[in-house]
Amino acid sequence: MVQKWMQRMIIVDNNKLNVRALPSFIDYFNGIYGFATGIKDIMGMIFKTDTGGSNLTLDEILKNQNLLNDISGKLDGINGDLGDLIAQGNLNSELAKELLKISNEQNQMLNHVNAQLNAINSTLNIYLPKITSMLNEVMKQNHVLSLQIEFLSKQLQEISDKLDIINLNVLINSTLTEITPAYQRIKYVNEKFDELTSTVEKNPKSYQDNVTKEVIENLNELTELAKSVTKNDMDSFEFYLQTFHDVMTGNNLFGRSALKTASELITKENVTTRGSEIGKVYNFLIVLTSLQAKAFLTLTACRKLLGLTDIDYTQIMNHHIDGQKREFRINILPTLSNNFSNPSYSKNRGSDIDDPIVVLEAAPGYALIGFEILNDPLPILKGYQARLKPNYQVDRESMSETIYGDIHKLFCPKQLEQKYYIKDIEFPEGYVITKIVFEKRLNQLGYEVTANFYDPSTGSIDLNKVKVESWKEKSCEEDSCEDEYSIIKAETDGIYMPLGVVSETFLTPIYGFGLTVDEKNQKITLTGKSYLRESLLETDLLNNETYLIASPDGYISSIVENWNITSDNTGSWRANNNNAFVDKADTIKGSSSLYTHKDGEFSQFIGNKLKPKTNYVIQYVIKGRPAIYLKNNKDTLFEDTKNNFSDFQTVTKKFNSGVNPSEIYFLFKNQSEYEAWGNNFIILEIKSLEFLPQMLKPEDWIPSGNVQMKDGGRLEILGDGYFKQFIKLENDSTYHLRLSVKGTGRVSIIDESKYLLFVNVKDEDLTRVIKNTSSKGECFIALEGTYVENSSTIFSNVSIVKE
Repeated sequence: MVQKWMQRMIIVDNNKLNVRALPSFIDYFNGIYGFATGIKDIMGMIFKTDTGGSNLTLDEILKNQNLLNDISGKLDGINGDLGDLIAQGNLNSELAKELLKISNEQNQMLNHVNAQLNAINSTLNIYLPKITSMLNEVMKQNHVLSLQIEFLSKQLQEISDKLDIINLNVLINSTLTEITPAYQRIKYVNEKFDELTSTVEKNPKSYQDNVTKEVIENLNELTELAKSVTKNDMDSFEFYLQTFHDVMTGNNLFGRSALKTASELITKENVTTRGSEIGKVYNFLIVLTSLQAKAFLTLTACRKLLGLTDIDYTQIMNHHIDGQKREFRINILPTLSNNFSNPSYSKNRGSDIDDPIVVLEAAPGYALIGFEILNDPLPILKGYQARLKPNYQVDRESMSETIYGDIHKLFCPKQLEQKYYIKDIEFPEGYVITKIVFEKRLNQLGYEVTANFYDPSTGSIDLNKVKVESWKEKSCEEDSCEDEYSIIKAETDGIYMPLGVVSETFLTPIYGFGLTVDEKNQKITLTGKSYLRESLLETDLLNNETYLIASPDGYISSIVENWNITSDNTGSWRANNNNAFVDKADTIKGSSSLYTHKDGEFSQFIGNKLKPKTNYVIQYVIKGRPAIYLKNNKDTLFEDTKNNFSDFQTVTKKFNSGVNPSEIYFLFKNQSEYEAWGNNFIILEIKSLEFLPQMLKPEDWIPSGNVQMKDGGRLEILGDGYFKQFIKLENDSTYHLRLSVKGTGRVSIIDESKYLLFVNVKDEDLTRVIKNTSSKGECFIALEGTYVENSSTIFSNVSIVKE
């Protein structure tokens, strides 16, 4: 991956190297400085134009508007006459004689005088645009590298921060001291070159149409940088590139590589970023090789700008990258772990009365490749799935996500203690995890994991599967199973549940999964094991084709169609008038934005994609004062009309689709008299938690007196009313009753002859164990109020579960 990718960045033959894409007459004049001298002399000889002395530079010529006007006028006059003069053989004119003299003196273009004049005439309109084009191509190539390098500063900072708590070690410190100046020099040159060329890239029109003072100053600064970068001495840019490589591979005083130092700091000091040790250190290697490749590209472009002799840096760069990859493969990779876990935590209170089930199951032929847990605006668990390619690689186009809401009810208790049955599940090589089922029973959480056999030579997943669960075996005695579960007691402000992306740095299938519990610190951690090591050994580290996909950052799908909108194609978005259009000048990274002002409005029909009575997450990136609605001709399903942002901000909310969302439109507009920008509109279904089978059914409650059945299964009793439901309890069995109550009331379970339960309740979550030892099975449960007129008692989440 690294090797072939970098080779695409720097190629040295005329057909492929973008920085060589300069016109031939520029090559003839030998770069900017040679061209400046050449054009000055030719101007003076052909047009008898006084350019102001022998020391006048190109930028001074170009800044002299009177001089340029003089040249332009003479060009206009001569271009039309020159062909006729030569064709007629009329060499008596003073102008024609001068042309012959110039041609003889310079030994140039006896038969191409007109071509040369045309080249000179178009100098300001062709030469600078060609430079612009070349710099644009360099910028395009640098862009991909720059995206990778963005992570470098964070990674290095995290490692650097760890030095404060590491015992002084001469080897570690000497390595860091040795590589830092080279890194800083390379980083500075790359950033400076980007800064100067990005000015060209952002304003190509001005460079082609107007030769301004700013244009010349930018080109002058660019050439000064090029001179500094290409100088040949002991403090040269190439010296720092070589030093950087030597330290990376351990070719230094102590024979210790920077990769080794970085890997030790990452692993020993637990740098808290997503991914395994392999993923983190390999990402570190990719970023540093990207930095070097970008530096070689900068060096190549600088030499070309100055008209210096071409040097094939590809061979040097490949030699460096091969050596660094070899160091990683032989000395670093074997020492690294492929375990990954959630990078952070959030504190939540869950539930003591729900028994949720969460099923993360990949579609047939797909595998699970990672997870993500969010907590804003609501606790969400996301499961990512994808088809697999050969060598444990992921098919990007097939990636999708499943979302579950209220995930805190699964992971966290509310007031009681919760027992976690934990097991580090690891499948044999060749198996990939395709399904994980979490199940909470009476505040006891466990999980079952399924893996299918995968063929790395073809990428296919067959039906051969294995299941392992974390619950203790039924034959296992409690005393001998203590290591298989942990207990966390609820605190008033909650316990720490996992948060963030739980996947490999670069997505691969997984073959291991587990849950760990820190009872002392009340932390729950999700863990996994990836196939990244196997994937790298079969692809990038053998210089084979490699497809690296970084772990997701945000949602990857949406029922709203808004990707790649352009001024010519807004897809499913419809503008109502000219006050709603696509703004490419004020955009989010990587895309254009919808823009509205005055009475402008964009709309998109989504009613055919919404399910009735379903929860959804809605997210958008907006600026200004937008107003966002989900509505039809009669009703408004969702609205967000109070935002006011000076910069783009991401907003995430949730909504329920209601009884009939079939006619719903997504509307984006501005608040009255303001402007609004928006993009990346996302709507995704939130799957509801499944629950264990309940003995009580909402439809079987028998009302009596002044009572009401409300939304969500809530039962309201006013005064002396009650609800009753008949149930059948097995003899010699244990059951758990759980409910929430707001107000004051009573709960009882009665068989034919006696009370099995009678308890007064008031504003609480109730949990009671019922042991039935003698009942014949025919019982009923009664929920009663206070018998006080106009008083209200509301029961909710009433359940009876057999142990």
